[in-house]
Amino acid sequence: MMSLVYGENDYAAQNVYNDKMIENNLKSIESMNNRVQIAEENLRKAKESGDTAVIEKAEAEWQTAIQNRNQLEEQSAQLLKDRYTAAINQISHQMEQKLTNNKGFGYLDTQWDLMKKQSNLYLDDINSAFAVKNTEYLYNQALNDVKGLKSQQQLKKVMSEQLEILKEKDKLTQYDVDRAQKVLEVEKARIALE
Repeated sequence: MMSLVYGENDYAAQNVYNDKMIENNLKSIESMNNRVQIAEENLRKAKESGDTAVIEKAEAEWQTAIQNRNQLEEQSAQLLKDRYTAAINQISHQMEQKLTNNKGFGYLDTQWDLMKKQSNLYLDDINSAFAVKNTEYLYNQALNDVKGLKSQQQLKKVMSEQLEILKEKDKLTQYDVDRAQKVLEVEKARIALE
């Protein structure tokens, strides 16, 4: 309810609200203590009178006053707990804002996930070299399988272009390797149709 009224991160307003609630609750406890004292006094007088009906009525009023005071004390403890929780949340929020340049940990989590995803797209140096060699092997194998000088020359030209593209890439991705291999498949299909 508080976050709907003041906003989820308006801890200062929440603290003011909690302080007012605590202040009102303490006044209610003080008033209830007076009622308990009056009920105790009435119970003492009733016992002196000896009338059992009056004693039972005074005892019931005294017990009700005690129960009401206990409930108010429990509410007060909960309000204090809420006040300190809000203070801790405020400090945590302020630290989070300072640490993340007012962007929050959620933003940093998203950025971290994007960086991990992007880094997974790129091949490291060893995998990159292996992928280029493997693609070159596939092109050479296709060259050996092709009949005819003109077809071999066309395939060799495509092979040179594709391998050059792969070798010139600063950061090679699996997509680049797959693309070069698909170009080989397309070229082999074109040669087969001729």
